[in-house]
Amino acid sequence: MRILFISSFDSYFQNMKLMSESVKSAGNQAVIFFPREYPNVFSDIEECQISNIDYISWVSDAPVQLPTGNEVIKSLKNLFDRLGVLKIWNEIFRIMAIRKKLKELLTLNKINLMVMGGDIVGHDMAHYINVGHALAIRSVLAPQWFAGSKEPAETISHLSEYRAGVNINGALVLIKPRWKFKYGNVTLIRLPAWRMLILSFFGVNSPNPWVLHSGYSDAILVESEAAKSYALNLGIPRSKLIVVGSMSHDILYKGLQNLNKLDAPLGRSALCALPPNMFYDLNPARRGQFTSYEELVKFWIERIRIAFGSNFLVCIHPSSGEEVGELLKKFNAPYTMEKAINLIPHFDVYIASISATIQWALVCGIPVINYDVYGYNYPDYEGLDGVWTVVSKEDFGNALCEISLNDSCYKNLRERQKDGASDWGHLDGLAHSRIHDALKNIYRNGVR
Repeated sequence: MRILFISSFDSYFQNMKLMSESVKSAGNQAVIFFPREYPNVFSDIEECQISNIDYISWVSDAPVQLPTGNEVIKSLKNLFDRLGVLKIWNEIFRIMAIRKKLKELLTLNKINLMVMGGDIVGHDMAHYINVGHALAIRSVLAPQWFAGSKEPAETISHLSEYRAGVNINGALVLIKPRWKFKYGNVTLIRLPAWRMLILSFFGVNSPNPWVLHSGYSDAILVESEAAKSYALNLGIPRSKLIVVGSMSHDILYKGLQNLNKLDAPLGRSALCALPPNMFYDLNPARRGQFTSYEELVKFWIERIRIAFGSNFLVCIHPSSGEEVGELLKKFNAPYTMEKAINLIPHFDVYIASISATIQWALVCGIPVINYDVYGYNYPDYEGLDGVWTVVSKEDFGNALCEISLNDSCYKNLRERQKDGASDWGHLDGLAHSRIHDALKNIYRNGVR
């Protein structure tokens, strides 16, 4: 079995890397594919080189350009430019080139199965799946989170190109109503009409465009029963969902086994997963609490220090650059580039903001303070024992002090957390084996 693991976002790489190493150790062949540039892609490629992992990269290729070799093409380009439809021409040409290259890659490398971190509407994953199916190659998703309609709606609701009014967007959703969503007093379309029409042209329209991972993959590997229930509630077919755990669970398992090797810190300790800088595309209505990312970081560090003294560590988000480290130096905050997954078991409290990593603390039975600092109001962790969600500066400071200084509060939260930990995964160190068995079965027999 020869598997292509696709790393198209910075949050996908570690999972793809660990799975590729696992299936290779079981006697299969694995290749990591980097189809596009993302913030840390070159360091990820370097990690493959250092670890002697087979990989294929497109990120060094020159961007696909519209051909302009003769006068007819030039005239058409100028006409389309004046009509405002050049972007459609460019996008169709780009996708055709990608599909052709991918078909050649899959054939040349004799790929039997594709694994990717997710299927996001508007990105190229749907084309990967579609081209694979044309070659009788099944596609498997191994996502770390699911999301319903509220998440994309919140992200795009303030952008005019996603409004379905008296325009082509509005006309198109009359024909394809599943692409429409009413959010507050605004009617939205999941993608601008021109992009939606291009997807239709290539036959990769999502059956449920407002739900993450609801495309045409053959199977979805999920981490836990809790994740499966969440996916089912979003309308993802039960037949696609296979509970296997994740490579992250095996890392957590090892971390919990090695707790006695670490020096016990004085007092209660906290690991903080600092939220990334979202001010560049944040809905203006959500910027009320802070005027800049620097102000946000300063506030987080001040409040955590008041509650935990020097007994805390900050993890920098994988997509963040060196500038975040410089900010943390400015505020004398201890920080690390180490992945949160390797650190969570060794701390008493986990502090994050609407992060998929919260589920890792949940499976370890570690209490969480979830500060919805950008005001997304996502329902992901609503009503969960052991997760203390706050939405204001004052409540954040109070929650930190309570969980750090009030023993009964902490113990109560921890006990409640432990009771539901098994819903979030089974830490036995054997997730890698379940994942391999699932991939082998999907390759040979399909999902069931």
